[in-house]
Amino acid sequence: DLAGGGTADFPTVCCLWACRAVHFLHHLQERGQAKLASGSSKAMANPRSRLLTELREVQKNPESDIELNANMDNLYSWEAVLSGPKESPYEHGRFTVKLVCPPSYPIHPPKVTFKTQVFHPNVNFLTGEVCLDILKTDWSPAWTLLYVCRAVIALLYAPNAESPLNCDAGNLIRSGDLRGFRSMARMYTRELACGHMTQRQIDECSKAMVAGDGRTAFDGVEGSGGGSGG
Repeated sequence: DLAGGGTADFPTVCCLWACRAVHFLHHLQERGQAKLASGSSKAMANPRSRLLTELREVQKNPESDIELNANMDNLYSWEAVLSGPKESPYEHGRFTVKLVCPPSYPIHPPKVTFKTQVFHPNVNFLTGEVCLDILKTDWSPAWTLLYVCRAVIALLYAPNAESPLNCDAGNLIRSGDLRGFRSMARMYTRELACGHMTQRQIDECSKAMVAGDGRTAFDGVEGSGGGSGG
């Protein structure tokens, strides 16, 4: 139990996070493929047409935790504001992310970078670079920018410490010090991603999370003695 100063079983933690992330991303991919299957093949061949289609869809069906907007002077450049996922150290934070599509989009993936600094093993703290498989080898033209944002939120919820871009964050998780990782991630979220909140609101949220009222995704594996997480 980390509350007692111990460490969690790292393989168990990795397995739990991986299962959650894979299930969620597969669900998103199925939704993306189904939606695009009903669209025009011309949108796939014409990047600008495809991006306009995505923009209309985002404007028609806005998401409560994702504000996704295109730069109308350059349709290949988008910006999103993502709400930190509940039950994670990033809860209550709002993170600005830049998405830049290549001329070959959607055949090739967009480049995604955090403009808001975030303490996370798969995000470079200084440059905002994101390490995410679907933005590299696992990319599919079926993915939209909205679903890329969903995948980034899923990554915040379920980090992968095996090949970290932020070694400090990765080492805390790999060593089993989930409490230390969670504390650092919350601190940076509070300092860098809560500008939309008053200081009183920030303090109240921090107290609630420390007291255990805002349990995170990592608490499910704590106190399990290395067994199956809850």
